[in-house]
This record gives sequence, C-alpha cells and structure tokens, in this order.
Amino acid sequence: MKATRKNHTSFRPIADLYETIDVHWDFTAAEFEKIQMGRLPLEMGDRFFIFMENDCLYINQWSGEGLYVLWFRQEGDHFLAYQLRISKDPAVSAIRDNREEVKNVMGIIMDSFNLYESRDLK
Repeated sequence: MKATRKNHTSFRPIADLYETIDVHWDFTAAEFEKIQMGRLPLEMGDRFFIFMENDCLYINQWSGEGLYVLWFRQEGDHFLAYQLRISKDPAVSAIRDNREEVKNVMGIIMDSFNLYESRDLK
C-alpha cells in the first residue's frame, strides 16, 4: 500500500523554521519506485512516517511532526534528489549541523527502503 498524508491523522508539515540546502543523490528507477511507496510506522520501533506527494518526499517523525522534505526530478533513466529542506525547530530535531542532517536523511532513506542491496553496500 502506498503511504499518503491521509494515512497519518497527526501529520504536521515542516515548521516555519527550516533551512534548504542543495544535494545531489542519484537513484535508479527501481530504487525510486520503492521510495515512491513511502513508509508507514506500523510499530513502536518505526521512527518515521514517509510519503511522496508530487515530486517531494516528506519524512516525518512517527508522531507526525515534519522533519525533512526532499525534492526529486527525473534525469534520463534515473531520479535525482536535488534539494533538501531541514526542520530547524528545536522541538523536533536536536541536530544542528547540516552535514549530519544530510547523513541522517540518506541513512533514513537507505534503511527505510532497504536500498543497500541494490547498491551492493554492507
């Protein structure tokens, strides 16, 4: 089942306090298909509610607060994540270093959609 914003009754968009940075992450069509499906928090250990709307991937805490928004565009036969909006609301995230935020978001995507195998990473 594809996750949508309607799947979470407590969904809240990212706060007005944010920073937007450029990223350059390539994903194959197969990887992007997985990402487009999103992820619903099904149990207490699930930390994120993730869904795609138009060309944006929304990554929220399981409780609904907006953490990140990631923009995608298609380039040839792959998909490029090119811009990342990071919540800087201290009530939502304690990470203040954008490099750490970028690592965190990539880890969330890799873990949530099990992309390690497609990239032959261990």
